[in-house]
Amino acid sequence: MDEEAAIGTDSADISSRSNDDRRSAHGWINVRHLGFFGRRRGQRRTDEDDNHYVDWYAPRLLYVTIATAILSFLDAALTLNLLSLGAIEINTLMAHLINTDVQKFVNIKVALTLLTLVFLVIHSNFRLFRFVKVNLIIYVLFFGYLTLILYEIGLLIRILML
Repeated sequence: MDEEAAIGTDSADISSRSNDDRRSAHGWINVRHLGFFGRRRGQRRTDEDDNHYVDWYAPRLLYVTIATAILSFLDAALTLNLLSLGAIEINTLMAHLINTDVQKFVNIKVALTLLTLVFLVIHSNFRLFRFVKVNLIIYVLFFGYLTLILYEIGLLIRILML
């Protein structure tokens, strides 16, 4: 038995193949990798564990992520308003940033939240310690920010009523 027969091909099949590599036509980045035209919404195989990446995320995850980002901006604005009315920042890192440069405070505070959200969304189909789904952490972060905003609004109302 020769080598062609062993791998199940013959010389006619090999000579009829094109030498063009279809992948070489794409540039160094494919638009599908940016998440705009993804098709993968779930696991490839049913026997895969929970830890898998997808190309397309659930719309509700997008809404909660955008709402959390907006709440982060609102938190920074309310914090600055409360500080101007005499409140004290308890977080030592943020207090240091506020004392050095307010714009740097806002930039770092929002950037940390946004980077965290992006990381969590990318890993939303993973489990942390095989127990907690990461997308649950996104919802907890949203409700945490919502609670914080309601608390800050309550403080603002209490300060303004005095």
